[in-house]
Amino acid sequence: MSGEEEAWLAPVALGFYGAAAGTSDFGHALEQSRQSLEADTLYYYVARLDDALRRDQHVLGRVSRDRIEEYSSTWVVLNTRQRFWPEVRDGSIVDFDTIVPAAEFAASRLWRDFMRHHVPMLHSLGLAISHAPGLQARFAIGRTPESGPFPDRVRTRLAALAPHVRRAATARLHLLGLEAETLLPEAAVAALDIALARYAPNGSFLGANASLRRLAARGEGLDLGPAGIEPARPGDRVALGAAIRSATAPTRVALRRDGGVPYIAEVLPGQEPGEPVLVVVTDPAAPPGPSPTHLAVLFDLPHVQAVLAYDIAGGMTLREHAAERGVPVETARSRLKAVMARLGCRRQAELAALLARLPALS
Repeated sequence: MSGEEEAWLAPVALGFYGAAAGTSDFGHALEQSRQSLEADTLYYYVARLDDALRRDQHVLGRVSRDRIEEYSSTWVVLNTRQRFWPEVRDGSIVDFDTIVPAAEFAASRLWRDFMRHHVPMLHSLGLAISHAPGLQARFAIGRTPESGPFPDRVRTRLAALAPHVRRAATARLHLLGLEAETLLPEAAVAALDIALARYAPNGSFLGANASLRRLAARGEGLDLGPAGIEPARPGDRVALGAAIRSATAPTRVALRRDGGVPYIAEVLPGQEPGEPVLVVVTDPAAPPGPSPTHLAVLFDLPHVQAVLAYDIAGGMTLREHAAERGVPVETARSRLKAVMARLGCRRQAELAALLARLPALS
């Protein structure tokens, strides 16, 4: 692809990384994908290979959202394309039109009685991510009969986007703890350097990860006690507790401190009734940009490459990085080439621009 043709890739990839980290809405990533991939309908969800469990499900486009549960509980067993998902290798793309031709699929009872009315994905491409035993993250794009099959340019674009979706989906699996079908195992959250606490829907404190404990240990206007996060000002403590107990949509609460800008606590409700409420705390006064650990997890980079990416994101030149980290320039250049190849960038300026737009989570 030419540079002009590649211009769409960075914002779409960043949308998925932001959704993986919990700093932007997943629907935004899907909408960007819908436009760039010329799709009518998009799905992202995590499923057990037998489809007995679906989590973290997001849909966009020409779909009756009020009928999704009916599809999952009643109609999915009739989907002759669906049964091929477990056979798709990790990171691979499948063209479902080649598995079950559109004409054959359109003649099925599933299409006639349900999908053509509520999920009109007659033509579809899918991407599978299998980083947890027995679970598979699935990203699927579809087109209606009127739109016709996907053109080759869309297959090329999906192939270019696939490594980014795969890394973002893997990070999201860790963040949500879906590997064990439970939320937020301590080690996974710590790996992403997100300062995070869990609360029961009634406001009872369930625990905090190592990043939040480190933030509280700084003694800069935020403590962590038996009841959870303890802001310096009583009014903020009341506001945070109320936001947790009434959480139905993401809510932000400012936690003020003396002599500095407030911390920001983002309250995230559970996806299902009774699931824990998450509170992510960020420090706007912290240096901008992602941490090396954050970069390593999101992009699946070795530590030394993640440190180089972190320095580049902070505005260092390659020679400045080499001097700062005590490595030969040629070693740094070799690592830079590996990072650029991993992130699909041709020039260092492209890499710096992409990294600079990632959210700060450390």
